[in-house]
Amino acid sequence: MDIQDRNMMRGGRQITQHRRFGTLLPSVATSYMLETLDDVGKKKGNFAVQSLVQSEGKDMAEYGEWNRKGATLSDVTAQKEYGVSQDFIVKGIRAGKLEYREGAIWGNPYLRILRSQLEQYIVEELGADHLSSSKNRTELRKIKKEIADLKKRLDELQARRSELEKTMRK
Repeated sequence: MDIQDRNMMRGGRQITQHRRFGTLLPSVATSYMLETLDDVGKKKGNFAVQSLVQSEGKDMAEYGEWNRKGATLSDVTAQKEYGVSQDFIVKGIRAGKLEYREGAIWGNPYLRILRSQLEQYIVEELGADHLSSSKNRTELRKIKKEIADLKKRLDELQARRSELEKTMRK
């Protein structure tokens, strides 16, 4: 069958994820399409499927977290913002601490990871001091950039003002 689903319990609600569609839908909308993995495992005595269903909900992302603005970042952005290496991210993925999705822009592959899981993994591996210092560095960089942009805009406005004052004097 080409439609397979995986049931997860998140926040007390049962959610079904279709592998074909890649979206999370309430189980009410999809229950008529296919039995749940849990039901299939119980009927056929398939313990591998049962253990998969039981282990799904441990440290999984919250419902809708992948779609929330700012909740995900690419591996390259993670390296810039948090000062971690590509190997560190891959090690976290292999250890099962980080969920990821693959993407490609103009043919260049990248990994999308969840910011909350990355921050938790950084605290576990490198300590809270590393996380706070990297966040502070990133915020300082953004503030400096905004100040530079505002100075540039102020210079443009002052030049325009002096231009207008000259034309009014004539």
